[in-house]
Amino acid sequence: MLNFRKHFRAPKIQAFSLIEMSLVLAIMGTLASLSLPMLLDYKSTQKRQHTTKHIDLVLSATGTFAAAHRVLPCPASKTSRGEPVVCTTETLNLATGYVPYKTLGLSEASSKDGFGNPLRYAINPRLSSHETFYDNTHISPLKVVDNEERSVFDLQNDKDKLAVVVLSEGEAFRTPQSSFERRNTDERLTFVEAPYSVNKENPFRHIVRWSTRNNLLTYYGKSAPLSQPQNALENNQDDRRLPRIVPHDRIVPPPRNPLQNPLGGDFESIF
Repeated sequence: MLNFRKHFRAPKIQAFSLIEMSLVLAIMGTLASLSLPMLLDYKSTQKRQHTTKHIDLVLSATGTFAAAHRVLPCPASKTSRGEPVVCTTETLNLATGYVPYKTLGLSEASSKDGFGNPLRYAINPRLSSHETFYDNTHISPLKVVDNEERSVFDLQNDKDKLAVVVLSEGEAFRTPQSSFERRNTDERLTFVEAPYSVNKENPFRHIVRWSTRNNLLTYYGKSAPLSQPQNALENNQDDRRLPRIVPHDRIVPPPRNPLQNPLGGDFESIF
């Protein structure tokens, strides 16, 4: 009798052993654990860069508004939907809030940071009135200090005044952990500008930008202040200036040549 098992034996299937599979999975897990923090850090960096662009757009729009009206718009509240409230020296708590994007001619998306959260906006309330816009005799209630509690701008300056602060809470939105982060969100007119840090004991994840009145007019608003010479920008102490960014909705593309070759050059130059 024929032995069918001997003549019709099933071919062997090559496969990985359990040890090999375990080794591959361990390597993949190690690579994932090393690359995930780098990926998260890259995304966070991209969001902070996006935030910086939006802050500069707000400062540019505020400078344009100030140059046209010689007054600063008051902040918006949580419920005013981009419309400014009335702020005076008697109501200092209303001088800090959120970006009045409707008054500045911005979209709601432009008034948010790269993390999708609303930007904070505070002004010197005396600059919200035409009568006191050029008053250099007062001490500004709006203050910005560094991480050593030193003022970043001379409050006794009799030629210029601190005008506006735009702030992003970044990853710390509604969850301040350090004393500096809590001070920036306590709805007062004193802000802290410190280096970015994710130190667990004393983190600082806010992005703070500020401008003086003259710098706001000359650099962002492209207009010389009436009470200052043309070279006021050179004498300004604000060293946190950002390059002016034209809003995307204001950019007019150049006219397209119908005879333009999409691969480069003109069709006319080919023939």
